[in-house]
Amino acid sequence: MSNRTLHGRIAQALADYRTGTIGIPALRDAVVQNGRALEAMPYALVQEIDDIEYDLTAGQFAEEENCIPNVGSALERLESWLRAVPLEGGGP
Repeated sequence: MSNRTLHGRIAQALADYRTGTIGIPALRDAVVQNGRALEAMPYALVQEIDDIEYDLTAGQFAEEENCIPNVGSALERLESWLRAVPLEGGGP
């Protein structure tokens, strides 16, 4: 699967989260499943997505404990990370 397709899936999940269509668990799952499949990723971007995933996981646990999750900075970092992802890489 192409990086462009995987990138689009993550971007769509982020947009869906922002509109309230999906929750933190679905956003986190989209980031994990599609982010790990990206190819030709600089190591710094791999490390960054791991940090974002960690923050989303913490937000998910907060939500499950009926606390207000603080994922604002993770969402901003995810947007920045998406802009840096190489779209040319991966399969057709």
